[in-house]
Parts: sequence; structure tokens; C-alpha cells
Amino acid sequence: RVTLLERSPQLGGLIDVAEVETRKIDLRNYRRSLVRRTLRSGIDVRLGAEATPESVRALAPDALIVAVGSRPIRPGIPGADGPNAMQALDAYRHPERIGRRVVVLGGGEIGCELALGLAEAGHETTLLEMQAALAPNGNALYRAALLLLIAGESRLTCHVKATCRGITPEGVRYEDADGTERRIDADTVILAVGMRAERDVADAFLDCAPDVRVIGDCVRPRRVDEATLEGFHAGWSV
Repeated sequence: RVTLLERSPQLGGLIDVAEVETRKIDLRNYRRSLVRRTLRSGIDVRLGAEATPESVRALAPDALIVAVGSRPIRPGIPGADGPNAMQALDAYRHPERIGRRVVVLGGGEIGCELALGLAEAGHETTLLEMQAALAPNGNALYRAALLLLIAGESRLTCHVKATCRGITPEGVRYEDADGTERRIDADTVILAVGMRAERDVADAFLDCAPDVRVIGDCVRPRRVDEATLEGFHAGWSV
């Protein structure tokens, strides 16, 4: 007998952004398939139910699988908590909050995809990445196609080896590769600098059942296929 506790009002976790990311058709279909199969499986699904150690102990489970995920990193940049700064996930979920001129901090896969999508939607967009390359961890075919699209988008400007030094009401201060400080005017600054495992949350459940397994992004943020496989093996071996 399986009980699934989910604190949000819907299933699907962080890949709910696939519902608004136009190019992620396969991921969107995969998410919808998982949700449908879960709801049809006879699992006791409890939405809007944030698990606590006390509520889990009250269920007296024989086994507990903890998959509480990860949270966006808020960098220690002056102004990162200002009213014109927002996380990448919030940008997907609340596009109405995004101004005409946008700076995206972080040129990983999420930052690149988001910046490209905003530029295509008509926003004047600048992407800043500290490293020397964009989307360095993407697979070769994906990355090549993404970089071609970025290069062909006139409303998107990219700077690598660019370190953000501060977010102000007017925009962003950053340092380029030769150490020169520059400014970019922006209405909205979007933070896409990665995810941090919710390990502290997961650790609170370690004594809530005889058999406790911690899986997915709360161990280490990773790709969808890796987290899915880990979840499969955890469930299958209980």
C-alpha cells in the first residue's frame, strides 16, 4: 500500500516547466504520462500535503522514500533579493512579471533555454555566464542545436567569462574577461545559477521508518533520466 505526499497542488515536480517551454514536447508528454499513470495506479495521492516528521511517523510506514527535491540557488550577489530579481523557475511560471529588458544570470541549459525563449518572445535579453562556454554539460547534439538557435536570435546577446558584481534597480553591474566593470540596463534580472539539494529537509526524515531511502535531487541535482531510474530502483526494491 503506497501513500504519496506532495506539498504542491499538482504532481510533476520541477519538470512542470515543460508545460510552458515550447521545445520540450517530449518532456511534457513524459510528465503527463507519469502523472496519469500515478493517478490511475490506486496510490493514495495526497496533494497539498506537506510532509513533516510527525505526520510521517503518524502513518507508521514500513518503508519511506524521501524525494523532496532541490531548491534554486540564490547567489550572494548584492541586490539578488531585490524586487527586480527573480528565479528562473518563477520566470517560467509567472511570465507576466518579466519586463521588456532582461538579464539572465547563468548560462547553463536552463539559463540558455530561458534566455532564448524570452528573446524569441520579444524581450531584449542579455545572458551572462561566468565560465568560458554556454551549456557546457549538455549532450553534443543538444548543445550544438541550442548554440545555433542562440547565434541566430538578434534580440539575444551573450557574454561569457562575465561575473556579475551587483544587481541594482537600474540593471546589472558585471566584470568582463579583462576585468573591466560594465553595466547593463534591465527591467528584470533572472537568476539561473543552479539548484541546491534539500538535504537538510531530507535528513529530518531519516528516523521516521525502519527502512528509509533518500533519492533524487535531494541527494544531488541531476538529469530527469537519472532521478527517474533511481526512483524506479528504490520503489522496486522495497
